[in-house]
Amino acid sequence: MSNQVLSHMNEMALNLVLFAKLEIMAIINTYVKMQQSVQVLKDGERFPDLVITVNKGLPDECIYLIELKYLTKTEARDKSSDSALQRLVNKASEDLTAYKSAIDFKGRNIKAYAMIFAGPDCIYCQQH
Repeated sequence: MSNQVLSHMNEMALNLVLFAKLEIMAIINTYVKMQQSVQVLKDGERFPDLVITVNKGLPDECIYLIELKYLTKTEARDKSSDSALQRLVNKASEDLTAYKSAIDFKGRNIKAYAMIFAGPDCIYCQQH
């Protein structure tokens, strides 16, 4: 992406870019949803950023939950950004814990990942 595009990047734009890229990949029995509604006990309706279902309906079905967070390049360069990064890591972890407990995913094979970007760079990616 050009610097002009990246200067206006935010979390939703990142969601849309990744969703579009995943959506055009022709993988049999793989389904990608952005902001899918899930029901979490005590929290009600929640919306994971990306839900990717692989081998839907088959015995080896797996659901990948991806929670995206975004720091601007300026925030990432700031010396105090470590606390901003840690805040986003904590928030993504909390979100993923809630999503994994959703009624929609009960008894299913779930793999959840937090990804934090600064500009176009993924600066944190961890399975939760």
